Order: sequence, then structure tokens, then C-alpha cells
Amino acid sequence: MGCMRYVSEGLETRLIVTHGLSPSQNEIDELRTEMDEMRDTFFEEDACQLQEMRHELERANKNCRILQYRLRKAERKRLRYAQTGEIDGELLRSLEQDLKVCSCGGKGEARARWGQRVETLARAI
Repeated sequence: MGCMRYVSEGLETRLIVTHGLSPSQNEIDELRTEMDEMRDTFFEEDACQLQEMRHELERANKNCRILQYRLRKAERKRLRYAQTGEIDGELLRSLEQDLKVCSCGGKGEARARWGQRVETLARAI
């Protein structure tokens, strides 16, 4: 509240300097009301931005968990392929699907890595 007192005292001083008169209580009250409204608007906008950012973070976390699950699944299938030497058609399809997911919202590096894996498996077939 100290900051608001300083601001309101500054406004009172500005009124005195501007008008050369002592401001009326009505003018001071109007300015304080205006300051309160501006502060409330600022806090409301801040709260909305914070809520939007939290939702974006939740979506990003969910997508990350999904991609981690798919990566672990693909790694298990890759290990199975390395042990048996057989190409799994389902593995190829799932890697292609993951590549599509990465190309829609992933970074170029992840997209290239998945593309290389799919190409390697396709050549092995």
C-alpha cells in the first residue's frame, strides 16, 4: 500500500502544481478510483495470461509424455528387431505415425531423427 500512497501523493502534488490550487477531495477520490480500476484491470489481464500459460504448459507436458511413451515403445521394438533380425511391419507403421506427429509439431531435429529411422527400416525390408 506504500507504493499506492506514493503514487496518490504524487497525483495530489501534480494537481497542486498544475492548478495552483489544493485539489478537492472529489478530484483526489476520482483519481484514486481510476488508479484502483487500472490496477484491477492489470491484475485481471495478468491472471488471464497466467491461466493461458498454465494450459499451454499442461498441453506441452501431455504431448511430451505421449512422445516419451512412443519412444520407449519403439526402442523396445527396435531391441526385439535387433535380437530376432525380423522386420516388424507394425514397428514400421508406428515409426511412420510418430514421424507424422513429429512433423506436425516437433522440432526439425526430432523429425530428421525419426525420418532416418523409418528410412533405415524401409531399406532393411
